[in-house]
Amino acid sequence: MWLSQVAELSQLSVEQKNNILYGEIDDTGVNGDVILLLGSKPPFCPERAQKAAELYHQGRAPYIMPSGGVTWQLGSGEVMSEAHYMKRLLLELGVPEKAILLENEARTTKENLIYGVLQINRELQLKNVKTILIATSAQHMRRSMALTKWLLPRTVTACPCPAYTDLDRPDAWYTDAEIRQRGETNLRLLKGLVDDGLVDDISFT
Repeated sequence: MWLSQVAELSQLSVEQKNNILYGEIDDTGVNGDVILLLGSKPPFCPERAQKAAELYHQGRAPYIMPSGGVTWQLGSGEVMSEAHYMKRLLLELGVPEKAILLENEARTTKENLIYGVLQINRELQLKNVKTILIATSAQHMRRSMALTKWLLPRTVTACPCPAYTDLDRPDAWYTDAEIRQRGETNLRLLKGLVDDGLVDDISFT
């Protein structure tokens, strides 16, 4: 079945939703020139930052670019953009400041990629960048990777590096109301991109 053929997402089984959300997002272990760390609401930034820091400490890429210009009030009362908050988390996780390249304008996933590529070009020059590792939540990865095919230059390869958590996994996401809602939102947005013809259709069983 193709996602474009689905009239209502509510008609799909949990297994089918799993196949759409978590299909084709495995980390293949390749190295990259930079890690593009996609922004989110503050509660979900730590899991993404943790993944990016792990990739850096494993020597998978020499730079991390946190991306996200939406500002949020943190639990401490501070007001901070997604990118600056994730930079703080990365520093706490032992990533040196010289390895962090900030993108502080994007307000959506689409803009994470557009502004991220622009900032990567400014910092590193795209002619020197062949592979970008995409670090984001596992549920968010399928949509993010679909967008990379549309928005990234043809000379650049994007590789998924999903941040799995105890609940953001194929066998657990539907058991938690908040994570289930996140998953349903990602499904809806992904289908919208497919229906609008902006990304490739997705085959699933």
